[in-house]
Formats: sequence, structure tokens, C-alpha cells
Amino acid sequence: MMIFDNESLAYWERTRRQHLKNVKENPKVVVLFRDTKTRVNWRFHGTATLHEQGALRDQVMARTVKDEIDKDPERKGAAVIIRVDRVTNLAGQVLQSASMRELWGWSGGTGVLGFKCITPLT
Repeated sequence: MMIFDNESLAYWERTRRQHLKNVKENPKVVVLFRDTKTRVNWRFHGTATLHEQGALRDQVMARTVKDEIDKDPERKGAAVIIRVDRVTNLAGQVLQSASMRELWGWSGGTGVLGFKCITPLT
């Protein structure tokens, strides 16, 4: 998983199995980020888009860590880009959302994925 841009996460889907099938059937996804040392837990809610060819696929492939991309020697994988709609903690409290950003005109910023922080995330 990588931060793709100020609004999106991305990953290289090399298995072409259940994860790919799930994204095709329902692009609404949740990604859990957990750091056991700092005890930070965030859920990134968003909509996934599959890119099996083209420039976005190539960009994700180029930015995927070597150990992961080497597990797909024929480069048959696909890029999955997730546009994040909101970030919540494990209790479901919304920490940041795209609607807040659009409503108040935020762009860029200091928050997760460019969303301005409503609640300190430390």
C-alpha cells in the first residue's frame, strides 16, 4: 500500500484472485492502517478503481517496492487506486472526510492524504 496522491492510496494487485474479484464486484473498500508501536489505528474508507493498463497502472507499478513487484515477474498485475472519502478511528469517529474538505475549500494541508486534521492524530 502506498500514498498515491493527496486523495488516494494505491497498491499493486498481483495475485489476480479474490481481492481482484472483490474490487470488481464492490469498489467500496476500507483499508486498515495499524502501527503497534504508536498504537495508531486508522481506517481509510473509499472507492477503488482498477487499472489493468495505461499510465496510472504504470505509475503504481513503478512506485511499488522491489520485493513486491519481483513477485510478479511477468508484470501481469493491476493497479488499484483508492480515492479516500473519509478516515476514521477504530471506534468509527470521523477524523477527516472529503466532504469536509470540499465544503470548506481545503486543498493540500497537513492532514492524512492532504485532508486537514480535525482532530490531532498523535
